[in-house]
Parts: sequence; C-alpha cells; structure tokens
Amino acid sequence: MILDKVNDILNTRNQNDSIYAIAGYIKSHIDEIPFLTIDAVAAGCFVSKGQISKTIRTLGYENYASFKDACRNYVDSLERKSFLFNKAYGFPENVALFNQKLSETFQYVTNHLDYATLEKLVNVIGRQKRVYLFAQGDIRSVCHTIQIELSRLSISTVICDADFDVDFPLNQDGFLLVLSVNDNTFRYSKRITRRIKSLQSTTWLITCNDQLEFPNKCVVPSNETTLNDFALKYVVDVLLAGIIMQKS
Repeated sequence: MILDKVNDILNTRNQNDSIYAIAGYIKSHIDEIPFLTIDAVAAGCFVSKGQISKTIRTLGYENYASFKDACRNYVDSLERKSFLFNKAYGFPENVALFNQKLSETFQYVTNHLDYATLEKLVNVIGRQKRVYLFAQGDIRSVCHTIQIELSRLSISTVICDADFDVDFPLNQDGFLLVLSVNDNTFRYSKRITRRIKSLQSTTWLITCNDQLEFPNKCVVPSNETTLNDFALKYVVDVLLAGIIMQKS
C-alpha cells in the first residue's frame, strides 16, 4: 500500500532530501492528491514537476495517474473502515452491533456461497507442490495465514511482492492465487492487471466483486460492503479447512 512506501522513505531518508519533503507532503495530503494536478503537488512541495515524477517512480508507479489511483485506493480503504463503529453509541454498544453485523454477514456468505466452485479451488490447491500468493493492502496479511497453513501440509508457498515486480517462475506449471476484496488491485493498477492476465500459469481470484471478469474466480457473496474484508477472510478460512480435510 502506498502509505507503507511513503513511510519507508520517511524512516530511511535524510530529512534534508527533497524526496523526504515530498513524502511528508504526500502523507499529509493523501486524501487531497486524487483531486490535484502534478503542478499543484509540485507547488505544494516547493519543488519542480520533475522531482515529483522522480519520487513517483521511486515509489514504484509508472506515472502520475497510477500514483493518484494508489492514493485514491488508500482513501477508499479508510472510508470503508470508518463505518464499522458509530460515534452515536458507546464502545460496548458498538461492539455488540458489530458482532451482530458480522454474524449476519457470515450467515449470508454461508447461505449464498458457490460451494461447487470453492470445492474445485480446494482440489486445485490440494494438488499443488507450490502456490504463489498475491494481494495488496490490508488483505495481504491473509497471505501469511495461507502460507502458514499450507506449509503444514507440505505445500510450498511464496508471497509475491506488493507491486508484483519480481519475476517469479509463473509458467504453465505454476499456480497463482490472487486476493482482491473489491477488485481495487485491478481498478487502480493497470500494470499489475496486464501482468497477471499475461501469465501462462493457472491463476485463481478470490473477490467480493461478482462483476469482475476473470477466467477462474471464486466470488465471496456479501450483503454488507463495509464487511467485505471479513467476508473474504471467512471464505479463506473455509477454503483452508477444506484443503486440510482433503489432505488428512
């Protein structure tokens, strides 16, 4: 996620470097950047457009448009989280309401999940010797859960870098599992989208977006978009339980 990259600069660069100042501006104005031109950002940082472009490339983005998309993606993720608790209620009441919504979401997923597709994915992963995992943002932590559980079943796992820059051996014998809650990976990163779609490996996607076109897709049904992260994690837990049952 973009803020992680920005924080890396702020934690490692000299405070007198122009890139440090630009990173600080990005962090302080990340919610505004999707609506700003590169000239406006350069003026706000008191640097040239060229220095802004150089910083953007250092952060791993092809151009200013993809950089703005990454900022927009981050802001969207914060907005989703802001709906979990309501300031009108106390903490215990919010916890109770959250638990009720979460239970309803899990029940909805259970009742509407395409079990045939999920079982097919269980069988595909169960046959693999090595699984590559890719995700961005908060859901990336789920990759580590998958890695731990599959390693116990002697299935080697590799978590791809967040920018999908490293050239992994994803040929016809490879298997890639992509996690994208609301398809933001495909909406905000055209470069990553092109690369994933160009792979010759078997690739599966787990997502809550049933409108996203993908050859092998497991859709997580959800009746509450603010809880889609939890719904996807729930389905991943079910997926892992199925694989463990198959291999035991």
